[in-house]
Amino acid sequence: MDISLYQLAKASEPPTQPLIISPATLKSSIESSLEVLSRQKTAATLWVKLPAGEVWQSDIKHYQQQATGPQTIYICQNEPTLSAEWSSLSTDSSRILPLPLMADNQLKGEYFWLWLSANFIGVIVAQRAPSGGSTNKKLLMETVCAFDLPTVRRVLGGLKQAISDLPADVPEIDTWEELLSEVSPASETLFQVLIDQLQRQEEIRRPASKEKEPDEVAAVKSEKEEGETSIGLDEKFFYRVVQELRTPLTNMKTAMKLLESEQIKPAQRQRYLQLLHTECDRQNSLLTGFQELLQLADSTQQESFQPLKVSDIIPAIVSTYQPLAQEKGVFLGYTVPDRIPAVYCSETWLKQIAIALLHNSIKFTPERGKVSVWAREQGEYIELEFRDSGIGIPMGEIPKIFEPFYRVRTPTNEEVAGAGLGLTIVQQILQRCGGSVNVNSKQGMGSSFKVLLPVHQP
Repeated sequence: MDISLYQLAKASEPPTQPLIISPATLKSSIESSLEVLSRQKTAATLWVKLPAGEVWQSDIKHYQQQATGPQTIYICQNEPTLSAEWSSLSTDSSRILPLPLMADNQLKGEYFWLWLSANFIGVIVAQRAPSGGSTNKKLLMETVCAFDLPTVRRVLGGLKQAISDLPADVPEIDTWEELLSEVSPASETLFQVLIDQLQRQEEIRRPASKEKEPDEVAAVKSEKEEGETSIGLDEKFFYRVVQELRTPLTNMKTAMKLLESEQIKPAQRQRYLQLLHTECDRQNSLLTGFQELLQLADSTQQESFQPLKVSDIIPAIVSTYQPLAQEKGVFLGYTVPDRIPAVYCSETWLKQIAIALLHNSIKFTPERGKVSVWAREQGEYIELEFRDSGIGIPMGEIPKIFEPFYRVRTPTNEEVAGAGLGLTIVQQILQRCGGSVNVNSKQGMGSSFKVLLPVHQP
């Protein structure tokens, strides 16, 4: 039987208008759906057929690490058994199961992502967009997104018909109807939220000029990376800023839509309200960090350098953080001799460095841990050391921690809240005042950030 899940999803009532998007936007929309599923904290079932590549598998792996409820993930493919890479993702709470498809149908040229949970359902189906004779459109995809129960049921029914011989260890597909009967209609309110997000993402990803299609844009980017223009890196950074700012906004809008539901339970309401508070704080951190980076990049803004005694600044900052440390049950102390020479730096910058590193040390140190600040003379420099007994940083992650928007994960692979710009700003400041920063850390054993600042030469 020649089955097309794309056509089944497109034939909803009223008919769904396809979106022309890039694979990158398709991936981003899937990440958004996984983010919502992770916050549901309930059992979820997924049916997946995606392009080959580790980058898609990493999204599922990240979801498994974030989600708290049991999961069943069907990998739809032409083979009867899973590859070693997929099999390795199976855990006690997350089953990865093969779903072999018949070879002779239109699904061979389609990708899809279908999910069911008690509060959130949906399907994303994509096929290559017709090129119309132009090779420039070969990277684009026609995509249909639906978040209503009838469309999801119709697509799931089509998938049942496309299945080849079911492996012995895969549950009967008749159980899928039971999953559909447990879905709450409240999930349909997310439809317009994610559709709007998908359209906004593609508007930003697509070039402003209609004459430039994706492979032309790739060529332009390649030229910029080779140094033929001076703004390539800036464009990448600003694009990332837009992406980072959009995430908390999308999460807040999702939470507000869910709060409108009359069927929402008190515990769910409290969780969505907490999500709003968390994402507002994240948005504020992003804007503050971005503003500080712009100020550093502004060549017309000159900082006032002067001799500064660290003994006049560091103790005051440590005292400011004492209440936070006490509330968390973390011992906080400092050793800053008054006799050490002054450094030559901007007072604003020195405070920014100390606040960023001290804040991180306390944030990543558990109860009964210890954070200490030391100052000592090292030849022509003053060394400030921020040492903690916290979760530490994996060796392979240390080179990444100064990259913009990078956020360290906890031992449970939970991403810590924040903008991911604090260490980037610290490094940028030190480059401008002739200093440097060095990191020593071991996972589970704490971290030590050592900052060198030039001594004032009268």
